[in-house]
Amino acid sequence: MGCLPRRRGGRPAYPRLRGRGPARRPAPPPAWISVGDIDLFADECRAYAERLRGAGVDCALHLVPGAPHGFEAWAPDTRVARGLTERARAWLDVRMTGTTSPVTGEACG
Repeated sequence: MGCLPRRRGGRPAYPRLRGRGPARRPAPPPAWISVGDIDLFADECRAYAERLRGAGVDCALHLVPGAPHGFEAWAPDTRVARGLTERARAWLDVRMTGTTSPVTGEACG
Protein backbone atom coordinates (compact mmCIF):
# COMPACT_ATOMS: atom_id res chain seq x y z
CA MET A 1 0.00 0.00 0.00
CA GLY A 2 3.00 2.26 -0.44
CA CYS A 3 1.44 4.33 -3.21
CA LEU A 4 -1.72 5.29 -1.31
CA PRO A 5 -1.86 8.75 0.26
CA ARG A 6 -1.35 8.78 4.02
CA ARG A 7 -2.52 11.06 6.80
CA ARG A 8 -0.25 12.32 9.52
CA GLY A 9 0.64 9.48 11.79
CA GLY A 10 0.90 7.01 8.92
CA ARG A 11 -2.78 6.02 8.69
CA PRO A 12 -4.07 5.60 5.11
CA ALA A 13 -6.10 8.57 3.89
CA TYR A 14 -8.46 6.23 2.07
CA PRO A 15 -8.60 2.95 4.01
CA ARG A 16 -11.11 1.34 1.64
CA LEU A 17 -8.58 1.48 -1.16
CA ARG A 18 -6.25 -0.90 0.64
CA GLY A 19 -6.17 -4.24 -1.09
CA ARG A 20 -6.41 -7.56 0.65
CA GLY A 21 -3.67 -9.02 -1.51
CA PRO A 22 -1.28 -8.14 -4.31
CA ALA A 23 -2.51 -5.58 -6.81
CA ARG A 24 -3.82 -7.16 -10.00
CA ARG A 25 -3.61 -5.36 -13.26
CA PRO A 26 -6.34 -5.88 -15.81
CA ALA A 27 -5.34 -7.67 -18.98
CA PRO A 28 -4.23 -5.23 -21.67
CA PRO A 29 -6.68 -4.68 -24.50
CA PRO A 30 -6.12 -6.18 -27.95
CA ALA A 31 -3.98 -4.11 -30.29
CA TRP A 32 -4.33 -3.40 -34.01
CA ILE A 33 -1.21 -2.10 -35.74
CA SER A 34 -1.19 -1.26 -39.43
CA VAL A 35 1.78 0.20 -41.22
CA GLY A 36 3.05 0.47 -44.76
CA ASP A 37 6.16 -1.56 -45.42
CA ILE A 38 7.93 1.56 -46.75
CA ASP A 39 6.79 3.69 -43.78
CA LEU A 40 9.68 5.09 -41.76
CA PHE A 41 8.10 3.53 -38.66
CA ALA A 42 7.64 0.03 -40.10
CA ASP A 43 10.52 -1.53 -38.15
CA GLU A 44 9.38 0.08 -34.90
CA CYS A 45 5.82 -1.17 -35.49
CA ARG A 46 7.07 -4.71 -36.09
CA ALA A 47 9.18 -4.61 -32.93
CA TYR A 48 6.30 -3.19 -30.88
CA ALA A 49 3.94 -5.89 -32.13
CA GLU A 50 6.46 -8.58 -31.16
CA ARG A 51 6.83 -7.08 -27.66
CA LEU A 52 3.06 -7.02 -27.25
CA ARG A 53 2.72 -10.61 -28.43
CA GLY A 54 5.57 -11.63 -26.13
CA ALA A 55 3.61 -10.12 -23.24
CA GLY A 56 0.55 -12.18 -24.19
CA VAL A 57 -1.40 -9.36 -25.83
CA ASP A 58 -3.75 -10.20 -28.71
CA CYS A 59 -1.98 -8.15 -31.37
CA ALA A 60 -2.70 -7.91 -35.09
CA LEU A 61 0.06 -6.48 -37.27
CA HIS A 62 -0.92 -5.57 -40.83
CA LEU A 63 1.93 -4.65 -43.16
CA VAL A 64 0.69 -2.96 -46.30
CA PRO A 65 3.01 -3.57 -49.27
CA GLY A 66 4.26 -0.39 -50.94
CA ALA A 67 2.35 1.97 -48.63
CA PRO A 68 3.98 5.07 -47.14
CA HIS A 69 3.15 6.67 -43.80
CA GLY A 70 -0.43 7.89 -43.48
CA PHE A 71 -1.53 6.65 -46.90
CA GLU A 72 -5.01 5.72 -45.66
CA ALA A 73 -5.60 9.34 -44.59
CA TRP A 74 -4.53 11.09 -47.80
CA ALA A 75 -5.61 8.38 -50.24
CA PRO A 76 -8.69 6.88 -48.53
CA ASP A 77 -10.47 5.98 -51.76
CA THR A 78 -7.76 3.68 -53.05
CA ARG A 79 -8.39 -0.06 -53.14
CA VAL A 80 -5.59 -0.69 -50.66
CA ALA A 81 -6.85 1.89 -48.14
CA ARG A 82 -10.43 0.66 -48.42
CA GLY A 83 -9.26 -2.93 -47.89
CA LEU A 84 -7.26 -1.94 -44.82
CA THR A 85 -10.23 -0.07 -43.38
CA GLU A 86 -12.47 -3.08 -44.04
CA ARG A 87 -10.02 -5.41 -42.26
CA ALA A 88 -9.70 -3.00 -39.33
CA ARG A 89 -13.46 -2.76 -38.92
CA ALA A 90 -13.85 -6.55 -39.12
CA TRP A 91 -11.08 -7.04 -36.53
CA LEU A 92 -12.72 -4.54 -34.19
CA ASP A 93 -16.17 -6.03 -34.75
CA VAL A 94 -14.95 -9.48 -33.72
CA ARG A 95 -13.42 -8.09 -30.53
CA MET A 96 -16.42 -5.96 -29.65
CA THR A 97 -19.18 -8.48 -30.39
CA GLY A 98 -17.47 -11.85 -30.26
CA THR A 99 -18.83 -12.71 -33.69
CA THR A 100 -16.84 -13.41 -36.80
CA SER A 101 -17.28 -11.66 -40.08
CA PRO A 102 -15.53 -12.71 -43.27
CA VAL A 103 -13.01 -10.22 -44.57
CA THR A 104 -12.07 -10.11 -48.19
CA GLY A 105 -9.02 -8.41 -49.57
CA GLU A 106 -5.30 -8.85 -49.60
CA ALA A 107 -3.69 -10.74 -46.77
CA CYS A 108 -1.30 -8.79 -44.60
CA GLY A 109 1.40 -10.06 -42.30
